[in-house]
Amino acid sequence: MIHFCINLSIYLGCMAKTQNDSGHYSFMIFVNIIYVMFTIFQMTFITYNRNEQLQRMYHLRVSCVFILLANFSIWYSSTVNNMFANGYVTEERNRSCFHNSEIERKLGSRISPILLPPQLEFCILASTLLMSLWENPKESQTSRNTFAFDTADHTQPQSTLPQNESIAFSHILALIFGILINVPILVSTVVLTYVYNWENKTAILVLDISESLSALCTCIIVFVCCRYLNVNCVYRTKPLTTREQILIFSSTGIMAYFTLGLLAGLSGFTFRKSTIVSRIFGMLETFLQTLFFIKSARYEMERSEQRVISCCGLMLAVTNLMYWLQDSYNRNIITKTRYLGYMDWNTVELTLVPLMIFYRFFSGISAYVMYKTFAPPSLH
Repeated sequence: MIHFCINLSIYLGCMAKTQNDSGHYSFMIFVNIIYVMFTIFQMTFITYNRNEQLQRMYHLRVSCVFILLANFSIWYSSTVNNMFANGYVTEERNRSCFHNSEIERKLGSRISPILLPPQLEFCILASTLLMSLWENPKESQTSRNTFAFDTADHTQPQSTLPQNESIAFSHILALIFGILINVPILVSTVVLTYVYNWENKTAILVLDISESLSALCTCIIVFVCCRYLNVNCVYRTKPLTTREQILIFSSTGIMAYFTLGLLAGLSGFTFRKSTIVSRIFGMLETFLQTLFFIKSARYEMERSEQRVISCCGLMLAVTNLMYWLQDSYNRNIITKTRYLGYMDWNTVELTLVPLMIFYRFFSGISAYVMYKTFAPPSLH
């Protein structure tokens, strides 16, 4: 909403200053007003119906499809535009009233990089919540992996205070561990971006090692959690849901991205051979994690408390969201500057990088839902 309102104020000022192009700026004002209304409508609709099940009505389903398409169009166009807008200055852009506006130069250009990733992920999260209202009623009763708000009345007996403190302490440790295994990646990316401009081979080596260790830890967490699920839960067979199909589709994007990075490394077009190792571990992590999220939705608990599974879900959520944060702010440099003339990376940035960012955010939300599903009632 802040981003739209800033753009709206700039276009209002441009329309007042430029009379020759008032039609264009009037249209852009109308577009931003529609954006604001669309955002408010989604927030109101999802919040009001968060505990309801959408009826199987034709016009309601068609409306939801158009809302989902609108969200995807806004997300994808904004992502692609931001990739190619950085560093691209033309004579027409220099003469643009929007880019020469004092509001844009002193406020918009500085705050837009901060506001854009949350704005894009709002479209994804809103679409995810909308799909959760669209589930089949029978599935919603049996499925424990849901994005709807939990309003169930937990009637299980309360545990003692020492047990609650032990449960909370274990989840705090899981949260700290999830942050620590990804801090080296975040620090390396910040140093490469603001200090070395992605030209220091030692810093790239540290980043590759950090990514490999993070992917290895994720694989170990998934393995431990799968073993624990097989022993303590009951597996139920059911068809793929819409969210799981979207997760599989987005995972193909990140797998293709890692494959191209692997081919570039094998062909000798990388700064460091360590990139090959990080891409292999990344492919393994993506495959195991996607398979795990799909299988975990088909397990039902035999006991009320599954502390190990909820801790694993919390660590996976932190890992994926930290990757999403890193990729969202470095989407235009994570390819060209890491590989040396292997191919035209504009095509990769246009097609695969948005899917990679989407996969990380979607996986983070899936992991958090798994944490909420298997967490003890005292943490709800």
